[in-house]
This record gives sequence, C-alpha cells and structure tokens, in this order.
Amino acid sequence: MGGAKGANIHVDHEDLSRILREVTAHIVESQNIDTAGWSADPAAKGPRFVDVWTTSQVILWMDQVNFDQYREQIDGGIQHLIREQGLALAGEERVNVDGGWGWRRSNISDTTATSLALRALLRYYAHLQASDRRIKESIRDSIINGRDWLIRNRHGEGGFALFPTDPHASSFNTCWCSIALKACADSPDFRWPAINSAIQGANGLVLSTRPPIGWGREVIASADPLGVAYCTYLLQYFGYVEQATAGAEWLRRNQEYDEDIGYWLVNANDTLEPTAWALIALLTSGERPDTLRIQGAVKYLRKLYIPGKGWPERFNDEPTTWASYYAFLALTAYIDAVKRRGMF
Repeated sequence: MGGAKGANIHVDHEDLSRILREVTAHIVESQNIDTAGWSADPAAKGPRFVDVWTTSQVILWMDQVNFDQYREQIDGGIQHLIREQGLALAGEERVNVDGGWGWRRSNISDTTATSLALRALLRYYAHLQASDRRIKESIRDSIINGRDWLIRNRHGEGGFALFPTDPHASSFNTCWCSIALKACADSPDFRWPAINSAIQGANGLVLSTRPPIGWGREVIASADPLGVAYCTYLLQYFGYVEQATAGAEWLRRNQEYDEDIGYWLVNANDTLEPTAWALIALLTSGERPDTLRIQGAVKYLRKLYIPGKGWPERFNDEPTTWASYYAFLALTAYIDAVKRRGMF
C-alpha cells in the first residue's frame, strides 16, 4: 500500500478530549424517555427505534466515562435490557423465550445482542453493593440465562456467528462472545466449567487460521482489515501476544493513505469500523502513538467527526451511535497511550 506523505504534525489530544466530552453529552441526551434505551440513530425519536445492541453499547460507554456521573441513565438502560431479554413474562407473547437477546424483543436471539447485553449487565453488576440485594438477584438471573444461551449457541467451527445456523463463524462475534464469556468467568457469581471450553474452542479457531489462511469477516475467509483487527484484538486480550503479531504486521502493511490521513478500508467505502479497531489493535500491540501510522488514523477519525453530532460510518453519511462509540473507544485508547508515555 502507499506510504504516508507530508509532515507528521501530532494531533492535539486535548482537542480530542474536548470532542469526546461533546459527543458523549450528545449521546446521553438521546436516551429515549419512554424506554430508557438508545437508538442506532441518535436523531430518531420514539420507542420503536430503540434496540438492545445500541443500548448495551451506550451503557458500556457511560460506564467507561464515569459510572457515578451517569448512574441514573445507566440504571434506566439496564432495566430496558432486562425487559428486552427473551424470557417468558406473564401476559406477554414473545418471539423467543430462550434466555438470549435479539435486536429487540420482537426479534429472535442473536450473539451480538446477547454478548453486548451480557457485558453491560456484568459491568453494572460489578458496581452493586451488598445492600443492592434485590436488583442483584434480578440481574444475576438475566446474566445466567444469557451466559447459558451463548454457550449453547456456539458455531460448529468453534467460534461464534451472528446466528448459529450461519455458514461460518464471524470474526466480530467470535471476538465479542469470547470476551463476554471471559467476563462471566472472571466473576465468582458466574463461573462455570463450560465457559472455558467455549473460549478455548473460539481461540483455537482463530489461532489455527492466522493470515494468510484466514481472518476476514468470517474467521476462515481471506484476510481483510476488519477481521484482522478483531481477531488480533482477541488474541491480545487473551494473552496470545506472540501469535497476535501476524495480525498486527498485516495491519501495518495494509493501511491506505491520502496525504497524511491514514485509514483501513473494507468493501470500497466502509472505513470507520476497520480504522477504529485497527487503531485499537495496534496501540494494544505496543505501537507508539507518535508513529505516522497511528497519527494518520487519528487524523482520519478527527476529519470524519461531525461537530456536536458524532461519527458516521463513512464520509457524507449521518452519524450513528455505534460508529460514535467505536470512534470514542479508538480515540480514548490513543489519548491513554499518549498520556502513559508522556508525549506531546
């Protein structure tokens, strides 16, 4: 791929921090007043736009920023997730009563919704005190049902797909389902031997298909930036640092450039998600934040930002909550790396 051009003028991390505070406030304000959940389109009004995927992401976002500051909003979001879970409730007919979560409760359960909801509930559960016994019991049941659904619905290849009947395991779902199950295993209240088997199967699939064999959107498919970023991050998360090196090197070789703006590309125009997660994977691998590669990606995300609204998936689109969340994670990782090294 082409190399970066132009002077490497460092991005002002204080400016980035200001932007992240701005967009965080905007997303908080977009919480639906009827359901206390969030929508993928922050401008959408009405409860019919609210979904489990986005609500879980925003809870994780608010928790990372400041749990105590956003406790009221997080409380509402958690109650929305509990109501949306696929469990039988008196007087209600539901598409699924299997213990998982779907996009909404009117949809069948999928591994994205279930893994995201699990991670949000586990993060919330960790904040609760002994005096919160009643809410802990309610959340404990939700977590156990979601954990068991996820384990039951592993893909036959060993990883996870959006739906277990999909032809192949996906890199995204294999990554995040494994991390959700690890969060269960890390809590004394939710450990279960079957978790270790599920995680080992998912890690085994990723380890056995390293580039040039696989790691596309489907784990076994030819490498693309999105699949490589997620699988590299997964291996780093589980301590396979040496094995993750192949993924980090692939990302270094396959960055695109436009002058000093750097990004990763999937399907000709999808850039935010692969760029955000490639940036996170490289920073996690130890890449210095002052390299041309990292600076180029940060500049790309800065350029893509729409003031006061957030990030779209690509230029000329409207911002979405999930794209803004991924940009938040990537730029927060960059700011943390800058501060950790005492740079700029």
